[in-house]
Amino acid sequence: MNIIKYKESIFEKYISNSEIIDRCQIIGEELNDKYLKEEVVLLGLLDGCLPFMKDLSKFLKFNFKPCFVKISSYKGFESGDIKLESSLNESDIYNKNVIVIDDIIDTGKTICYIRSYLENLQAKKIKIASLLVKDSSLKLTDWFGFKIDDEFVIGYGMDLDNQFRDLKHIYIKKV
Repeated sequence: MNIIKYKESIFEKYISNSEIIDRCQIIGEELNDKYLKEEVVLLGLLDGCLPFMKDLSKFLKFNFKPCFVKISSYKGFESGDIKLESSLNESDIYNKNVIVIDDIIDTGKTICYIRSYLENLQAKKIKIASLLVKDSSLKLTDWFGFKIDDEFVIGYGMDLDNQFRDLKHIYIKKV
């Protein structure tokens, strides 16, 4: 499927699943080089992180503990207030290397919020891996899959009105 229509919007296939898997492997190899002998917490930001974290973890050769927090900031096409809907135990994070796994860094507000949250829990080191990043937020990530235009995207974990997360490709809004 190359085109998706939703209400008044049209989305076009933007990044294929095979391109995503290739980038997951490259990021995984970079993480392996850095963390092979380290204790690591992979902190997924729900719900969007799930496909990326699942595919990325297939390439990881180091021991990691998966943890998740539910955080939201979007309603429809608009970014809104950040809402942390679940939290972590301090013991999960204290003095640990944490790699935050996110689907997309858009405005950067969510990542800055999470970084501050983890600093308060006294994480040893905090790094960010995101599948997608927009130009204005490029400096906020340590590893990313794709730099994208400042457009709305769906698929591969990213939603619109809680739909389309299950698409295996990423689609960009054209209209």
